[in-house]
Amino acid sequence: IELLGDRLLLIKQEQEWQVHNPAWLEGDHLAPFGQGLPEEARRLYHGSHIDAEGRLWIATWGLGLLVTDGLVTQRYQRQDGLAHDGAQDVMETAFGDLWIPTEGGVSRYRPSSEPPGVRLTDVIAEASHGVVDELSLPSTADFLRFEFLGSSDFTPPHRMAFVYRLKGLHDDWRPVYEAGVEFSDLPRGDYTFEVKAVDRDLNYSVEPATVHLTVHLPYERMSWAGGLLFALILVGWQTRRVVRRDRSLSAQNLALEEQANDLTQARDQAQAANKAKSQ
Repeated sequence: IELLGDRLLLIKQEQEWQVHNPAWLEGDHLAPFGQGLPEEARRLYHGSHIDAEGRLWIATWGLGLLVTDGLVTQRYQRQDGLAHDGAQDVMETAFGDLWIPTEGGVSRYRPSSEPPGVRLTDVIAEASHGVVDELSLPSTADFLRFEFLGSSDFTPPHRMAFVYRLKGLHDDWRPVYEAGVEFSDLPRGDYTFEVKAVDRDLNYSVEPATVHLTVHLPYERMSWAGGLLFALILVGWQTRRVVRRDRSLSAQNLALEEQANDLTQARDQAQAANKAKSQ
């Protein structure tokens, strides 16, 4: 077992190497680490190195040179300038240059530290909404797609990777190797979509491209609910009106009853006085 930094392990089993993430311990065994790392890399492993930035570089036979940070994996091959796809090892100099001996000679590579840019190009949900900062959708919109683009002086667009998250649904960053992600059947609520570009040297965009999203009831249901609310308010108002009227009538009846009692009492007193005089 070879420890590679605080995130990755290389475990050799029967002449094969497996890459694992120690944070993914499950009981007494290790869960495989494989975010974008080709499965064939286990069999084709020749050597590895962790550079000063904490990136793991893996020399493989046939896949060229792989680099991963535990979340995103990129690769360098002959079409990218590597002398041969049969990489034997990878070493780093004090100046940050990487030397890669291959079957076709030795290659030297100096990773870039320039972060890529990223921007949204479209938001699609029942129709194309173009580039927006905020979007409100009915819950009946069962399809949602965000499209984006990364820009770098050192990485061609088709080799750009991305990490994204939809806050309100999941807060963890997830890798994607195409310029778009899709969601379906989002429940009602407020969300924030964020995406960063990742170049082939695993430099991330400084700031994510962002869209604020609200998923609400369908408009017709909102109208129905509004009508129902108005009806309930009207019923409540009428009920309060009737109650107030009944209370007023009760007060008036009580006053009339008191007046009648007073008149009856006065009449009885007058009759008693007249009777006393006659005697």
